[in-house]
Amino acid sequence: MFPTTAKQINSFSEIKYLEGLPREYRFNAKTGTLSQGGNLDVTKKGEPFSILPIAYRIFSADMFNYEGKDWAEIFFINERGHMSCMMVHGFSVDALRQCMADLFYEDVNLCQTVLTVTPVQKSNEFGTYYVAQFKATPLPERERDTAKMLHDSLARPIFQYKTVSVNASNSTSMNMPILRNPEDRPELYEGEESE
Repeated sequence: MFPTTAKQINSFSEIKYLEGLPREYRFNAKTGTLSQGGNLDVTKKGEPFSILPIAYRIFSADMFNYEGKDWAEIFFINERGHMSCMMVHGFSVDALRQCMADLFYEDVNLCQTVLTVTPVQKSNEFGTYYVAQFKATPLPERERDTAKMLHDSLARPIFQYKTVSVNASNSTSMNMPILRNPEDRPELYEGEESE
């Protein structure tokens, strides 16, 4: 569905990206699907999908009528060569952090993997919901710089205007600028993980 190899990424003559406005994908914890723009499902309920992370950020913020939630935004290239972003929150962020911890001990970072996301059904007294579980498969050694090379070739910072918030606190990021508020013009990058 989405490109997950250097060869597939390199097959695009151009990566389309309007700065600060990537193509939006949402993991829907109510339905266990991935949707484009919140209304077009691109997966079936509970269906796993894989992406090649180009950049990511995990942070805490009050957004979208949720107070004090942990959020993760993962940037990737979709099947049409568009810079895209998927967001998850809550328990799914906890699962992503655990996946990243496992990678750390193998000397691999998230942007050097194919990330498979599987919606797992859960239930509690409020009803049924889905949590994203993550499995990261390291890219072959010769392809591990794919995300960094793509990031460097864009010559534009990778981020979403709508998540740049004064009340957000970064916990970790890669291949993303440090932004403090929507008026900032990010000129400096954090190319390595920051905490």
